[in-house]
Amino acid sequence: MAPQRNHELPDGNHVIVIDTESAAGHLGTMLQRFREGRTEPMVFSDTGEPEGVVISFAQWLEYQELVEDAAAAARVEETTRQRLESTPPEAYVPRERSRLRVSGEQQDSDG
Repeated sequence: MAPQRNHELPDGNHVIVIDTESAAGHLGTMLQRFREGRTEPMVFSDTGEPEGVVISFAQWLEYQELVEDAAAAARVEETTRQRLESTPPEAYVPRERSRLRVSGEQQDSDG
């Protein structure tokens, strides 16, 4: 593999992929960049296709939080789906509101 290669991402953007040996030699430089507040990742590979990425620890913590949030949202979605599949719609209609007249002429104190 050449020392670096331009790789097109599915969204049309591009990323530079460098070979693993070059990446190893740039770790100190990447650490200095992170200390300076720069956040550009280093993408590397032995094949030319992106296989690994070096990011700052701060970025990694942000990604971990996003992963945890996504997992929690998936659990809520699954629980909601299961409840909706196993419970009749009537169970979700408050009893007070079910006393409303069809004509809308009389409403109880809730409405």
